[in-house]
Amino acid sequence: MTKTLPVLVTTLALSAAAYAVPQPLINTNLSTTLAKGSYEFENRILWSHSGGADELSFSHEVEFGLADNFEVDLYLSEWNWSRADGEGSQSMWESAGIEGMYSFTNPTSDPLGVALAVEAQFGNDFWVLEPQLRLQKNFGPLTAVFNLVFANEFVKNEVDGQELSQSFGLAYQVNSKFFVGAEVSHATTFANWKDSENEWYAGPAVHFRSGSLWATLGASFKLSADASDAADLVLGTKFGINW
Repeated sequence: MTKTLPVLVTTLALSAAAYAVPQPLINTNLSTTLAKGSYEFENRILWSHSGGADELSFSHEVEFGLADNFEVDLYLSEWNWSRADGEGSQSMWESAGIEGMYSFTNPTSDPLGVALAVEAQFGNDFWVLEPQLRLQKNFGPLTAVFNLVFANEFVKNEVDGQELSQSFGLAYQVNSKFFVGAEVSHATTFANWKDSENEWYAGPAVHFRSGSLWATLGASFKLSADASDAADLVLGTKFGINW
């Protein structure tokens, strides 16, 4: 019994680590999926600051590995809290949704890892359809990732909105529990395909994991933005647990 228990604990720990998919970046998603039969509970918190206004946004989701290369994510709830000088504060529920992602190739053994994801979000007076292309290549401990995302928002009794965004990130695995990285992102938003506005952000990220627990911290600094109310700084964290 005394020999069996340590072996059992070690086996369970290795199994949890095998199921885990590291999330070393805040704004750029990997092309790899959870292992078949595993699942993960993930949370995301973003704080954005612009002049006299602050906003906290929250997201809670459960991810399921349905096959070795297919994953389904359920967005249980997304909501935010905001405050502006002279206007007080308010909180508001935003949406819930679902996403499916299929990984076509492996970023380590194949020349390039390619995945396609489609996300649908539903709110009180709107819904969003968001196809995403995710590219990834692993060079030993270095991971390079690129995301191309198109979001089309359909709003009841208002002008529809569109956003075309892209992000690029690099993450370096220092050891089995720690990653460091950096990413840059660009987005172009439209109102019914008119009056486009652009914004650029860049910043660092760090990722920690221990067994089935993990957390990522990151910062995005505004490089340029057409909109006067664009956030000057965005601080974010993602954290979760794998089973």
